[in-house]
Amino acid sequence: MPSSANFDGGYSYSAQALAAVSITPGATIAHKGVYFLWPMGTNNNVQANGQVINTTGMMGYTLGFLGAGANGLQGGNIIVTYNDATTQTFQLTFNDWY
Repeated sequence: MPSSANFDGGYSYSAQALAAVSITPGATIAHKGVYFLWPMGTNNNVQANGQVINTTGMMGYTLGFLGAGANGLQGGNIIVTYNDATTQTFQLTFNDWY
């Protein structure tokens, strides 16, 4: 079991298995018309914990999330605040990764 980048306290995605399906550092992953850049650098994750993700200066028509849950279905609300200070709330869920 890896000591870093573990997903649920002991296990992680296999770098070899990801590479076998062309998911490598710097690769672009497409899902339902949304493109994600698989990051370079350390193998780790971001845990959603109520933090603000600032996208100042970015424009777009679609907001996409790439993720997975651990120990069952995981989810919560995403609150998007627009330039005019209006907000919109969305429900986001991720299936268990395993």
